[in-house]
Amino acid sequence: MFDDELNHLRHVVDAGGNALEIDDALLPLIAHSDSRVITPILRLLNESGDQDGMWSILHTAESFNGSAYVSGLLAVLPELRQTSFWWSKTLVIRILNSATCSADLIHQLHGAPAPMKEAVSAICENINEDARFHTKTAPVLAASMK
Repeated sequence: MFDDELNHLRHVVDAGGNALEIDDALLPLIAHSDSRVITPILRLLNESGDQDGMWSILHTAESFNGSAYVSGLLAVLPELRQTSFWWSKTLVIRILNSATCSADLIHQLHGAPAPMKEAVSAICENINEDARFHTKTAPVLAASMK
């Protein structure tokens, strides 16, 4: 059932579904309250689809507790960085703006595989073009270098 619902959402997004169609496809997935959904739905983020629908996907993923959300995000970030840099950067900025999520990110980066660390590092370096983020990215960059 879970896989069928996920495949339906994937089909809706791939077919260029609007925000209402994406929301309708997300509802059964949300009903499971299963954090396994985080990575596959974040993988659907793209810059060419209905952007209101993309925000619905992001908000659904963020509705899970910080640690589970950060773990799901880290799993998809290397791929998302390649397929939709804007969304990967947006996701990391939102994590940096949450003290709890930022702490979870730093903690999880210590044991993360190299591709995850490299993705986070590259995204944070890009975010650092805005000097206002230096204090937020510094501990994350340090953790991604270990």
